[in-house]
Amino acid sequence: MAGAGHAADAAAIIATVEIPTRKPAQSVIVRFRHPASAPIKSVTVNGQPWTEFDAAKETVTLKSLSGTVAVKANYRYYREHQVI
Repeated sequence: MAGAGHAADAAAIIATVEIPTRKPAQSVIVRFRHPASAPIKSVTVNGQPWTEFDAAKETVTLKSLSGTVAVKANYRYYREHQVI
């Protein structure tokens, strides 16, 4: 991981991860720590649903990716633009 940035609010934490394009890692694990210790409910990577996460460990595993990767950990369930 070349570098990362993050932003947080009550419903989500967003991280931008730079994974080298030259000899990219097979996997990168990103840990999210919510300020109120809320569990991760869902994750998107580059705007697409992502299932490679462990809510108990607060981690998201990125596999077979390179370049700039946007990872969003959601702490509430969303259904058709409604927070549940």
